[in-house]
Amino acid sequence: MDTTAPLPPTGFLDRFTTGMSPAWGECFIHNLQEWTTSNHDVARHRHAHVIPTEAEYIPMRRVTSALVWFYDLIEYANGEELPSTFHHSTAYWSLMEPITDATAFANDLYSAHKEHARGETHNLPTILRHHHSYSWQEAVDATAAQVITI
Repeated sequence: MDTTAPLPPTGFLDRFTTGMSPAWGECFIHNLQEWTTSNHDVARHRHAHVIPTEAEYIPMRRVTSALVWFYDLIEYANGEELPSTFHHSTAYWSLMEPITDATAFANDLYSAHKEHARGETHNLPTILRHHHSYSWQEAVDATAAQVITI
C-alpha cells in the first residue's frame, strides 16, 4: 500500500522549480513530499488517538512544521541556490534542526490550549504530559524550557 500523500498540482511545482536547477527541484519536491506524507501520517495517528513518544515526535515535527521546504523557498526567492552538498551536510542540519525545533515547539506552545481542547495528540505539551505524567502547567513549562535552551 502506498502511504505517501499526493503532492500539490503540477502548476504549483512548476512555479517554484522553473529557473532553479534540476537538483534543487528534486530536493524541493522531496522535502515537499516528506511534508505531505508526514502530515498524512499525523492525521492517521490523530484519528487513532495515538500519542507519539517525544523521540518519535521531534523528527516528525521537524517535517510537519513545513520549515524544511520553506528554507528551500528562501533560495528560490533569492534566486540563489546553496550547493546540494551543503544541504546534506552536518553543518547545514546542525543549524537547521535547532532553528526548526525552536520554531515548531514555540508554535506548539501557542496552539497547545486550542489543540488540547480539540483532543489533538500531536503537540509537545500533550506528549510530555502524557508520557511523563506532568500536570498541564509542567508540560507547558517543559516545552518552554526546550524552546529557551535550544
